[in-house]
Amino acid sequence: GAFSLSGGGELLNLTDSLERSAIIDLRMQTQNLNFLTALGGTRPDSLLVIPNQMSLVAKARMKGPQYMAQLLLKEGEGMLNLDAAYNGSTEAYRADLKVDALQLHHFLPKDSVYALTAHVAAKGRGVDMTSRQTTALVEAKLDELQYARWNLSGVNLNAELKSAVASVQLTSDNELLKMQSEADLRLDRKYMDGRLNMKVEELDLYNLGIASEPLEHPVAFNLGAEARRDSIKLRMDAGDM
Repeated sequence: GAFSLSGGGELLNLTDSLERSAIIDLRMQTQNLNFLTALGGTRPDSLLVIPNQMSLVAKARMKGPQYMAQLLLKEGEGMLNLDAAYNGSTEAYRADLKVDALQLHHFLPKDSVYALTAHVAAKGRGVDMTSRQTTALVEAKLDELQYARWNLSGVNLNAELKSAVASVQLTSDNELLKMQSEADLRLDRKYMDGRLNMKVEELDLYNLGIASEPLEHPVAFNLGAEARRDSIKLRMDAGDM
């Protein structure tokens, strides 16, 4: 067969914002989904395909203003796991996404992207980014991304929103780029108000395909920028390249 699908659920008191509840469970196992691409007017070798032999388990819950969702996808040796929740009354949310050895090439056969291993976690309260009461915290880690002949790893992102100030720290530690950077920006002002500091220890222009041959000295530089109400300042120290 093409796929198997099983599941069920229950919805109660949907018109009562405090007492309403819902439980939904779904499970799907794919076999041969070529007919779906045919129905969509595309071919099995199109840009985006649904892999065969893929399993999907989804769970959704609602209890008053609280919403929860879980998703587990397995394809070959790869896995994607999502766990998220949101409260409509307090606007508090959380999400945790884990991807382990997922072969993106099986979904995008015309692209040169392959295995992905990464983790993203987010939590916060509020959706108005300019409000001083809104908070958010995001942590992301890229352990592996195979793209063409490159293998990216050791990329970490930490971002926070507090009192209408967004701050970001981004680091990279791999053969293509060794770098540390940090930035912050006020979101409650009509003019640009923020700063950026970046330290690039090594940028491999040859392996990135930008330089035609290896450079005698690695590309390294420090970059700083600051924007205030009436001024923009830039500074750069490139050293000996």
